[in-house]
Amino acid sequence: MKPTILLADDREANRELLEAVLSAEGFAVVAVADGQEALDWAINSHADLVILDLHMPRRDGFAVLKELRARVEWALVPVLAITASAMAMDRKQALDAGFTEFMTKPINLMEFRHMVRRLLEK
Repeated sequence: MKPTILLADDREANRELLEAVLSAEGFAVVAVADGQEALDWAINSHADLVILDLHMPRRDGFAVLKELRARVEWALVPVLAITASAMAMDRKQALDAGFTEFMTKPINLMEFRHMVRRLLEK
């Protein structure tokens, strides 16, 4: 069975690009436009990996992560933070909050593919 990836990013172009890359790698992708949609989907479903933009409307990536981690079934699922905020402090804040990994935009697609595969192997 294909691994399922939940992808939440409020920018349609980012979502479409990352969804296309992940689909081409053979993953099942659920792409949503904001953090609330991600949580709504996660309540009754499961993913093998979650990719969250840190800055989204309705609920940001930090709020989504907190809600997911509070649920037993999501506690160990790897969660990748993606953001245009490239300061070292942003990376530390995300990792301290419980994100498994952190990647800045614009996304280097080769690094992105490698990181996704590595996270799914854990």
